[in-house]
Amino acid sequence: MLQQETLRLFIAIEFSKKLKDAIYSLIEKLKISDVNSSIRWISYEDLHITLKFLGEVAKSKIPSLEESIKNAVSNKNTFELSLSGVGVFPNENRPGVFWVGVKDSEPLMSLAKSVIKECASMGFPEENWPFSPHITIGRARDKANPANLTKIMSLLTSLNVRKESQLIDHISLIWSQLTTKGPVYTTLNTASFG
Repeated sequence: MLQQETLRLFIAIEFSKKLKDAIYSLIEKLKISDVNSSIRWISYEDLHITLKFLGEVAKSKIPSLEESIKNAVSNKNTFELSLSGVGVFPNENRPGVFWVGVKDSEPLMSLAKSVIKECASMGFPEENWPFSPHITIGRARDKANPANLTKIMSLLTSLNVRKESQLIDHISLIWSQLTTKGPVYTTLNTASFG
């Protein structure tokens, strides 16, 4: 199947067509104003919420990792995830990541906590910052003009994302292959709740 010894992996929530359509209609509006290609926009297929970025993982560890992911969701119930709000990281003075938010959700936070705890038990270190659920829609390019980024950020904050939601009943282990055209994601495994 694969020749390399390690794979770049992350654990995520993938979206329905309805949710992707709502997010991508916002991206399309923003792309029109990005005349200088200041931002690398996320493709329709790649929209997701990252629960835990794992980095390079030895292929030999993947079966144990899949078992840990199953453990993390074994006692979880289906919940509704709703889109809400937009913003940038790290801040409005230096917009680097453009994102769509989700409504505060105790089940989502509990899910992330379980995933992070299971991964920590396998030796994947916890981040030094709290989990902040968001959907990345674009990243500033290295040589992007700050004035262009500010203009696009202003447009982003003036637009509304459609209030769509979906039921979440599983999470996915995803392989991220880095290419010159951006990452290519492949779902390796899913773990259903309950």
